[in-house]
Amino acid sequence: MFPTTKVTTTTMYLSRYPPSFHSHFLSFFFFFFACLAYLITFIGATEAIPL
Repeated sequence: MFPTTKVTTTTMYLSRYPPSFHSHFLSFFFFFFACLAYLITFIGATEAIPL
């Protein structure tokens, strides 16, 4: 019940902003997530290679 309440609160909070803000926020979030995944993959590959 808590996660649903949290999602509902987040949705109500984001509904105050125009859709352009939503697209900008989602693009930034996905860009950050892609960079984070790339760094994790790069570090994992570097550590997997024996020096």
